[in-house]
Amino acid sequence: MQTAVVGGTVADRYIAFAFNKVVLQNADPEEAIKQAAKESTMEIQKKIKEFLAILRTYKLTFGGDFKASIKHREAICLPVLY
Repeated sequence: MQTAVVGGTVADRYIAFAFNKVVLQNADPEEAIKQAAKESTMEIQKKIKEFLAILRTYKLTFGGDFKASIKHREAICLPVLY
């Protein structure tokens, strides 16, 4: 079974940014990772809000009927969220 971590790739990207900042710009490692944590947290929170807004739209539109939402998604080519 494949598992997913909310914001997994986002966190990885910001850690890579911090690493590059330390290595290439001689930044303080502690400050770089703290900044990366702050920025990745903000980005993850933003994505969660966007995702919840999409779920609310589907629930309001289809009354929680997931199969109906999939048929609608196929009709308008939106990504499936499951």
